[in-house]
Amino acid sequence: MRTVTSVVLLAAGLRCACAAPARAADAAAEHDARSGIRVPADLFPSGCEPDEVRARLAAATDAEVSRACGNISSPWAFRGRAGRRLTLRDFGRHRAGPEWTRTVAALLADAPVDTAYRVPSVQSDCSAAGGLPIYLVRFEGPGRPTFAVVRFDLAVVQLFDAEHPLGMIELGVRSDSLWSAMTSLLDDDPLLRRPRPAAGDTAARLHGDQAWVRFLPEVLERVAPDYPKEARRTRTEGTVWVRALVGPDGAVRDAFVVSGPPALRDASLDALWRWRFQPALDAGRPTAAWIVVPVLFTLR
Repeated sequence: MRTVTSVVLLAAGLRCACAAPARAADAAAEHDARSGIRVPADLFPSGCEPDEVRARLAAATDAEVSRACGNISSPWAFRGRAGRRLTLRDFGRHRAGPEWTRTVAALLADAPVDTAYRVPSVQSDCSAAGGLPIYLVRFEGPGRPTFAVVRFDLAVVQLFDAEHPLGMIELGVRSDSLWSAMTSLLDDDPLLRRPRPAAGDTAARLHGDQAWVRFLPEVLERVAPDYPKEARRTRTEGTVWVRALVGPDGAVRDAFVVSGPPALRDASLDALWRWRFQPALDAGRPTAAWIVVPVLFTLR
């Protein structure tokens, strides 16, 4: 029984458009060659599934709407026990009803869909009168629920299903209509009593959390994960790919699973939170950067 961990690539695996993620593929290949570890070509979902988005919106029959706050970053991601405090939070839930649901779903359904990875992360205060005008819509229908994070600060909607990103919609001229729909439903929300924020040059800000640095983080101290008892009993093996944000101080600031056997995910995250790094450098200065770490569990 053993576990193996290696730092493989900077978070260049972010898809930057619905098609042709060339820079991501090139970066993965480069670090694959350096490390000797095979990076799966489909490690990151595309995050851009227009047909699926439209089908789900068309099938929506009801919805629940609330204010979103906390860590608005890859809201679909599994962060496990260690990262529970970094999951998206919400409050002030309201049932929307079929008519509201159909109106909002139709408003979004005819819009172009881009990749969910273009939406940058943000922290938002969880007080009623503070924070940013960001809302969580849970669309319900015949299948699994579909979630939408409505970012009025950027004039975009980020859609996902549980642990799977589905796409991003730029609101553009739809912003006022969606703001009015939210105001009619959340009549007790103080942020909606104010003018809708101007999004400015949305396209210039839709760069996701992608960063290009001259020197990648290097591991100073690694902690091997414990092999879960249940995984040993069921003889579960495999690789858990974890995406981690290394801060300028070399500590892990955020971490979530990209892919891997569910029985091994918590153990991988628990260990990675205790790693220490030499931070990434940009122009000689420490800077935050995302990396991807494969954690291999084998009973042989």
